[in-house]
Amino acid sequence: MVGGPIEPRHIRAGLTGAALIGAVALTMAADVVASGLAGPAPDSRRASGFGPADLGRLRALTGLDGAAPATVRAALASAPLAWEPFYAAGAALLPRPEAAPLLQEAARRDPHAGGPHLALLGLAADRGGMTQVMVQLSALQRLDGVFGDGLAAKLGAHVARAADATQAAAALSGHPALVAPFLDGFARTQRPAALVLALVDALPAAALDDPRARASAVAEMVRIGAYARARALWLGGLRATARPQGPVYSPDFADLTAPPPFGWALQASDAGVAERDRARGLALTAYGRVAGPLVSQLVTAMPGRWRLQLVYAPQGGAAGVLRLRARCADDGAVLAERALDNGMAGPQRLDLPFVVPTGHCAAQTLEIAAQATDDARGQAVQVRQLRLSGPAPR
Repeated sequence: MVGGPIEPRHIRAGLTGAALIGAVALTMAADVVASGLAGPAPDSRRASGFGPADLGRLRALTGLDGAAPATVRAALASAPLAWEPFYAAGAALLPRPEAAPLLQEAARRDPHAGGPHLALLGLAADRGGMTQVMVQLSALQRLDGVFGDGLAAKLGAHVARAADATQAAAALSGHPALVAPFLDGFARTQRPAALVLALVDALPAAALDDPRARASAVAEMVRIGAYARARALWLGGLRATARPQGPVYSPDFADLTAPPPFGWALQASDAGVAERDRARGLALTAYGRVAGPLVSQLVTAMPGRWRLQLVYAPQGGAAGVLRLRARCADDGAVLAERALDNGMAGPQRLDLPFVVPTGHCAAQTLEIAAQATDDARGQAVQVRQLRLSGPAPR
């Protein structure tokens, strides 16, 4: 086989490569070999019909004078319109930069061939070219989404310096489909706050048009405690007409499509289930077996006195299994909580006053949670409104 299959050496960065690309290139090698995208290189025995004009094109692409090397001649013993000869010729020249135009021609002839893009990815990594790395990752992602996403995530996981973040963010411009897996990989490493801010600040605004990418960025901001920034990013993904006028988004539960954490998070677990009620609001059922939140939302209430106002209608079961609670997002400290009584039939109102302390507790989780009971008795309610009133929200 002329040129050989794509090997780890084809994507191994040299000592002169950029630090970020050099770090991740070795981890890409095993994935490339296992992916099957590269496929076999063309066989020199597939002979026929490579004419003088094609040899001239080869010479023009490689800048070679005189006769082409034997490996190149053998690789080009194929059909004149095939991509494989140029792929084999380019692979034979790796890691020399002269390989690039041959591999690009192979990719142009068959955009669905993975081998040329993998080889170009390796060449870009070897030369420290982040922009070209993203170009080839984007092409590979279109050919195999799982494989391309995996490589983008590995690249994100290796962002360890502000310079890496800036370089990667600039290279992601124009490749929106890579942003979400890149951020997913970055998030898994739980980098320091300064690096998270550097990366998110450097991303082009359009990079967060993908809801999955925006959700990753918001989650990272929440993790580092940049709640105001996180909420601003989250709001950027909403329609202008859907943006909340108060601290709680959709207090009547009319919109359950806005993503958590600043939209409503509904749970279905061993603790119970929260779901949209056919009539209005939410239907909550606590099983009484284990404790856990059923519905929650993150808010950024400023220090001061606040009041949660819950309107609900009992639907049966044991009183007090469900509890309304406000707690600090940073450490989970409970600011206030009250049990939901069954009481009389029809709508009931439960007020829960609490104080947001100064100096910490920059964000708060509002939730209705199930409690475990000795006899595993449950409780069901219809929740119609959950409002928060007090000082003006940030």
